[in-house]
Amino acid sequence: MPKKVEFVEKQSFLAGWLGDHRPLNVTEITSLYFNLKKSIMTKALALGFSQTAQSKEVRSFMKGVVELAENHINTFRSKLHEDFVSSSIFWDTHITDSQTAPFSDKLMMAHGGFLLQAAIAYYGTAFSSSTRRDLGAEYSAAVARIAQVAEDGMNIMIANNWFEKPPHTVDRNEIQKS
Repeated sequence: MPKKVEFVEKQSFLAGWLGDHRPLNVTEITSLYFNLKKSIMTKALALGFSQTAQSKEVRSFMKGVVELAENHINTFRSKLHEDFVSSSIFWDTHITDSQTAPFSDKLMMAHGGFLLQAAIAYYGTAFSSSTRRDLGAEYSAAVARIAQVAEDGMNIMIANNWFEKPPHTVDRNEIQKS
């Protein structure tokens, strides 16, 4: 617990591109830890889905999500460990060896897509609350990687006619042509 209030006195508080940087603050630790736990859960779910999906295409997509989550887990854990902050445990050992699908491929893809969308939102929030530049760069890179994988998922959903078009506004330009 802090014993007194301290104020930032130098612009170096924002440093972090290269070389030395200040220790993580409580907001940054919270974001890293939360995103680490979310990535661990995403990895575990996608790992289970990759074993049980019926379609090779969905299995392959889920393997990509596992690899992506693993990458993010390693990044977040290393940032915490650099400042001697403990990190969460993995859930991989709790996944059975079952290959029987508990859900349809369509539902698994919907869950996978939701987790990727949520990750983008959470990383954006973490980016906006982190004052260390290196963390902002990590979150930006993570969002870019997610966007690539998410597009692959959307293409699978569209190709299989699993993506229902959400309600949208009236296309005024199209109406004016009539």
